[in-house]
Amino acid sequence: MGNRNTRSHFLLTFGSLIGLLLGFLLGAIGHESSHFLFASLGSALQPIGEFWTNSLRMIILPLMCSYLFLSVAAEKDSSKTGRIATLTLACFGALLTLAIVYSLLLVPPIFERLTIDASTHLALANFAETSSNTEAARSPWLNSWISQLMPPNLIDAAAKDQFISIITATLLFALAVRRIPNNLRSQIVGLARAVSEATAVLVGWLLKLMPLGVFALIFVIAYQSGFSFAGALGYYVLAKSALVAAFVSVVYFFSVAIGRIPIARFSWGILPAQLVAVSTRSSLASLPSLMDCAEDRLKLEPEVSGLVLPLSVSAFKLDVAITSFVGLFFLTNLHTIDLATNQLVLFTGGVLLFCFSAPGIPTGGFPHTTPLFLAMGIPIESAILLSAVGVLPDVFQTLLNVTADISVACVVNRFFKKEV
Repeated sequence: MGNRNTRSHFLLTFGSLIGLLLGFLLGAIGHESSHFLFASLGSALQPIGEFWTNSLRMIILPLMCSYLFLSVAAEKDSSKTGRIATLTLACFGALLTLAIVYSLLLVPPIFERLTIDASTHLALANFAETSSNTEAARSPWLNSWISQLMPPNLIDAAAKDQFISIITATLLFALAVRRIPNNLRSQIVGLARAVSEATAVLVGWLLKLMPLGVFALIFVIAYQSGFSFAGALGYYVLAKSALVAAFVSVVYFFSVAIGRIPIARFSWGILPAQLVAVSTRSSLASLPSLMDCAEDRLKLEPEVSGLVLPLSVSAFKLDVAITSFVGLFFLTNLHTIDLATNQLVLFTGGVLLFCFSAPGIPTGGFPHTTPLFLAMGIPIESAILLSAVGVLPDVFQTLLNVTADISVACVVNRFFKKEV
């Protein structure tokens, strides 16, 4: 089963890249050519791209709400409490704080230097017109955004893509469910878990169509803007990869300074797990190697590695605290969207939450962070394109996550031994 999943991820990634490159090439050639075949191809592909993105849009709401609800309302396993869990959460908080400060200081200046030509802006503006309710998604920030945090009509808010309102209502409902008797709570939680699993299956089906969807979407943009958009995406890929890779060194410093472990020992001890992470682009697949590195190479306490590593791999994705801001500032630059301070604050809050819900698989954070981009007024098609070009950055993202997982274990091990 593991080999089949790995093969499936590889084929999906390879197919998406082929679709991306073909879409760019044919669309850009069509932009320079006046041949009617390119115009006909664009007319044929546009509804295909819209169908695929509308399908994704349809399942984002139940997927997002079920994950948010479960993260708050589900009963926690009492065996994963105590000193180790407390120390682990403290380490998560410290690393997330560092990552968010790092992102807010470095990411905006990097994308302020990115120059987008007029043809690309025009193509993206036309492209965004196919996304319904983009203005409705922005309205909470433009008109009495505080009062609109609580939707008077949930169905109307869902229809207008007012995701921040939906998130607020979901969180409040989840908090209320935590206060009702356990037998009633378990029924609601079970239903939410079933919805989450079913929508995850739908996401898997739709992602299998990603090569065709990406080809259709990117062709339409490239046909209208030419080769200029390729340069903007290339800038994004390199900037994202460099920012994530650079933060790995911060995690090393965290391990050495707080965990009091020599850098040579730490570097050598985690190398096998890092190699697995880079080759599979999956932190979940790296767990066996992480356990081996922690206990055999770094000599961590078994009770520490046995709790911290599975918890970290399954529930903590440090890269989201960086990549979400990279995507945000890149897309707001592309679409000339000015972010208000209150938007940035709420976006940061959403990022913190989704750092603990993205699955440890290649591009696993895409379905979960997309609502945050939509809430900022960014068309879903643009968020999808970023996912399609995420192969190279995803290597560094997985490397960062796996390094952070074992770094947390080392720090917890130090303080746990001191307390014992």
